[in-house]
Amino acid sequence: MHRVRQSLSYYNRHGYEPMVLAAEASAVPMTQDSLLVNSIPKDIIIERVKPGSMNISKWLGFRSIAWRAFGQFLKGGNAMIAEHKPDLIFFSTTAFPVCLLGRYWKKKFGIPYVIDMQDPWLSVHYLDKPASQRPKRFWLGYFVDKWMEKWSMARVDGLMSVSEKYISVLKERYPQLKSIPSAVITFGAMAQDMEVADCVRGLEQLESNAEGTINVVYVGRGGHDMAPAFRQLFGALALLKKEDETIYNRLRWYFVGTDYASKDLARKTVEPITRQLGVSDYVIEITDRLPYFQALKLLLRADVLFVPGSEDLAYSASKIYPYVLANKPMFSILPIGSNMFSLLDELNSATLFHFSENEKDELSLKDYLKSLVQKELARPATDWEKFKKYSADKRTEEQCRLFDDVLKECNR
Repeated sequence: MHRVRQSLSYYNRHGYEPMVLAAEASAVPMTQDSLLVNSIPKDIIIERVKPGSMNISKWLGFRSIAWRAFGQFLKGGNAMIAEHKPDLIFFSTTAFPVCLLGRYWKKKFGIPYVIDMQDPWLSVHYLDKPASQRPKRFWLGYFVDKWMEKWSMARVDGLMSVSEKYISVLKERYPQLKSIPSAVITFGAMAQDMEVADCVRGLEQLESNAEGTINVVYVGRGGHDMAPAFRQLFGALALLKKEDETIYNRLRWYFVGTDYASKDLARKTVEPITRQLGVSDYVIEITDRLPYFQALKLLLRADVLFVPGSEDLAYSASKIYPYVLANKPMFSILPIGSNMFSLLDELNSATLFHFSENEKDELSLKDYLKSLVQKELARPATDWEKFKKYSADKRTEEQCRLFDDVLKECNR
């Protein structure tokens, strides 16, 4: 996963020699990016396992790489642990079923394990939502996740998370976790990635537009939890259309990579809102995920960047650091109290609007959109000195301090 890729260059600097157990990239039905592999130091030990057939798992109703490769991870992990005898096992993935192996390996080999909560494992977000907004087979997934999370957390030795809320919820749910080391550590920022992205060629998602148009870009997932931000944005855009259609016509909107699902299952969540509000003229939503460095290149080619917030205050998009590093005019619509609102406010990297249904706030957002066309676009006054603490090196150092605490507790 992204956190580990960023950290592999720095673990040795902070006292840890990393080894990686991962699935073969070719077996994952997602867009491939060879540049990601090339960014990993050549001296890292990496063992790859080949997952089972996608056709069989699809027939059984399990598409997740975690289930397709579970047996292979078990076998490959057993061999790797027996040979290298690691001090600690670190799970940093959103393919959560793999984390079940932590408890097994701890019993078999006596090795402590740490789980990185980049998203909620057992999500309660959709419990109070109407059926139309819930993922397919929601209840089956909910009860399976509930059992798996409880089983894995019963013996975990340390917790890492991108959000304080995720850890707080787990400690409330499983009181024994209050006595183990834990840390909130967001993903790091890698300026080197932006340099690589700047050299990427062949990007066609952002078309050449007529002179004088402004390209506004968002690269990242959509979803019903972001609908308030989208409705607020396009409500303000509708006001601009009524007030000055000439200015409205100069704005071009791109929403790219809005659904994790494959093409046959992907659903658009941005364009339906634009149609409802009558502002779909210049809005393009592409559900397909882009390779990582192409996504960064898209940010670099944009005139303006937009970041929508989630109803989930704990949501902490890993993409936010590349947005800041792109050093483009940026605005965001976020709930007050959210992690991203606090971060962007601290760094002074974006013009911030909070979730609101107030007419005055909608008019303020409309005026901002108008200013994007009427005024010369200026780069944000980002506080780069404060930004240093969010580097991948600093974030890796924080991870290693947590690993140290876990090993100290286990050796008492």
